[in-house]
Amino acid sequence: MATATRLDVRRIRLPRLPLAEQREYGARFAAVAAFEESLRRAARLGGQLVQGLHDGLTGPALPPS
Repeated sequence: MATATRLDVRRIRLPRLPLAEQREYGARFAAVAAFEESLRRAARLGGQLVQGLHDGLTGPALPPS
């Protein structure tokens, strides 16, 4: 039989960062989030481009030559 360990969250000590350092972290996380969104958009647009190329090659719009 396994035993469970209880964690008293009231006793956990959390480090407190100075406000300026918190802002730096916030700015970096915001930059990462913006970069991620840019990558998602690029992937979405790339997928649309590939789909358009497939459609063009299978129809008369884009001959293979």
